[in-house]
Amino acid sequence: LALTFDDGPSPTVTPRVLKTLREHHAHATFFVLGNCAKRWPALVRQAAREGHAIGSHSYSHPSKLSPAQACSQLERTAALIEAATGQRPRLFRPPYGITTGNLCQTALQQGYTAVLWTISSADSRPIGHQVIAHNVIHTPNPGDIVLMHDAENHAATAEALPQILTELAAAGF
Repeated sequence: LALTFDDGPSPTVTPRVLKTLREHHAHATFFVLGNCAKRWPALVRQAAREGHAIGSHSYSHPSKLSPAQACSQLERTAALIEAATGQRPRLFRPPYGITTGNLCQTALQQGYTAVLWTISSADSRPIGHQVIAHNVIHTPNPGDIVLMHDAENHAATAEALPQILTELAAAGF
């Protein structure tokens, strides 16, 4: 089971997520936004240093771009991730899961691996931590990819994560 977090890092949620992952000896993939990586590079560096994978989620989470804008979004974000971690990202999560637009198509042409998800925690809506936990815990199958968020307004996700990790571990994940 792969845990993924989009739209961060954020100074209030990401440290809580990282702490919980550490406590549970779990790893995740963080699909970071370039504009957040620019503001909080130490959090990107910390996540990578703690063994988490870092992927690109674009610079500003756009839904439509020209090819030139797509190149700019990818390059700016890759440069910020590389400056923070020493590694260029190879994973890309298209904003909104849009795989047919110029952003995803350009990422694929540049050699990125596009990663979607099979389970959504539905935490992009204002729901409580119990609902988020339920959405993840009661639906997984081996090989699933879980979509969660560590952006500033996702404290409920950080609150749900200990229960998610505890119950998934008890279920053999």
